[in-house]
Amino acid sequence: MLINDSIYAFDEALTRLVAIRNTQAEMRNETEWAAMASRTRQQRTQQHQQDEGTARYFMQARRDRV
Repeated sequence: MLINDSIYAFDEALTRLVAIRNTQAEMRNETEWAAMASRTRQQRTQQHQQDEGTARYFMQARRDRV
């Protein structure tokens, strides 16, 4: 059970880290980022913040279980 929980937490954290990296790449491309609709940018920014918090949570949970 402990190993399964750790693997799950690690997998979730890695999934969120990939999403964070992809969003950061979009944000770095200022031309494309500015060309997006304001609502889309807002949604991506909110999702980015949520992904950061979730990744942080799962990394902490994984560390606490091990």
